[in-house]
Amino acid sequence: TVTLQTTNFVKVPLVLSSNSNSSSSSSSSSQNPDEVKLTFSSSLEKYHVGETVTLELFVGSGQKQFGSVGAGFVFDPALLEYKSAVVDTATFDQTAIVVPPPSGQSFISVNAARKNATSGSMKIATITFSAKAAGIANFAYTKDRSSVYTFGASPQNILTTVNPYSVSISTLSSSSSSTSSSSSIGSGIEEESRN
Repeated sequence: TVTLQTTNFVKVPLVLSSNSNSSSSSSSSSQNPDEVKLTFSSSLEKYHVGETVTLELFVGSGQKQFGSVGAGFVFDPALLEYKSAVVDTATFDQTAIVVPPPSGQSFISVNAARKNATSGSMKIATITFSAKAAGIANFAYTKDRSSVYTFGASPQNILTTVNPYSVSISTLSSSSSSTSSSSSIGSGIEEESRN
């Protein structure tokens, strides 16, 4: 799917890539040198309710130079509760983070800028959540609030691709429910044998 994003009166083709966790690699070896993308990554694909979900945001610019990144994304507040955001200050000099208020909104924006232009693949920030409920937690960049700008007097948005991401959240243990059901089956058998 290709859509057009209007930024500073410049139309930028924006591609939504497949929702594959493997596409979130921060490696630049497989990246097209003309592709500029935002991706997500997590050390785990599966979490349990109550655990901390750690999500990393990455920018990959191939060989194109950039000076700032805007990474706006949505998440499901029914499954996740926002905890914290930390921008990679070894890479970015200036940052601004817009976090969801306690009322349960589902949008986070991380803006980061550099004093000098750079290129390649690098981490923007680490966001942590608490897993509240079981389900598939989807993360998706919002095209109108995400950007990768060139460095200079007339910056242009060069973002071409955004990759969605998901993690699975389950309840702590399914063995406790099978244990309780087997004990109720056992007690039912005893009652039948008494009659």
